[in-house]
Amino acid sequence: MNRIILYLLLPMFIFSSSSLFAGEPKPAKRNDGLYTQNVGGNAGLFYIVDTVSKLCFVSPGGGAALTTIDCNQLKNRAAWKEIITW
Repeated sequence: MNRIILYLLLPMFIFSSSSLFAGEPKPAKRNDGLYTQNVGGNAGLFYIVDTVSKLCFVSPGGGAALTTIDCNQLKNRAAWKEIITW
């Protein structure tokens, strides 16, 4: 019985830990000074960074509700260090 549970849980652990280390997608550059990044798919977060006005936004699930966030905090994420330079 213990072996069956072990054989069921081991693949689940391997899959979940590998997805954690897969990294987040790189931000996509648009031609109007905006960068976008979707982290976590439809249920995740959608980041928008405006390099012209120097504003950063986040939207849960990529919906229409945008919330302004501190760009200095977002700059701490590895994917945004080279983009947010102000």
